[in-house]
Amino acid sequence: MSGLGRALLAQARSWYIPSGVDTAPFVKWTQGARQAATEQQSIKTQGQDPRTYLAVPYGERVAAKAAGALWDKAAKSWYAGPDADMAKLERWKPDNMPDQQGPAMTPKEEFAEALQSLGCILTGEHPIMDGKKHRIGVEGDKKGEEAGFYVGHLDGHPAGYIKNNRTGTT
Repeated sequence: MSGLGRALLAQARSWYIPSGVDTAPFVKWTQGARQAATEQQSIKTQGQDPRTYLAVPYGERVAAKAAGALWDKAAKSWYAGPDADMAKLERWKPDNMPDQQGPAMTPKEEFAEALQSLGCILTGEHPIMDGKKHRIGVEGDKKGEEAGFYVGHLDGHPAGYIKNNRTGTT
């Protein structure tokens, strides 16, 4: 990378091309930034308000897009588009987003959720996070059948393996 003449500005967390270096190899990266800057300047010179950027979590991107949010590739952020319904986008304005995320799930809770997502039926003490193989019932099992299998580890780095033998998903 640095052989092409790029350097990293640590404080700005952005790349630049030092003066005197041929810019031709960097055209594909600089065009998008130039286009975004030109669009922003065009908006400002036309007397329009600058973009209203939004704090849209990844899982809510489809809903935000449906309400008129657009993706700014240069800023890598969502903003309210010209046809946006600002009432629907109100919840994603940065001032309306919580400053802290909710409490984290325990590894056992997260593993239980993963088991259920693969069709496993949690009963009794499942999941048992002892590093040993455990059979578990899955959706579609007959009475007494256990077509699921898992191993859950809590030692050092929580991890696990799950397989639904009925569907073949792991």
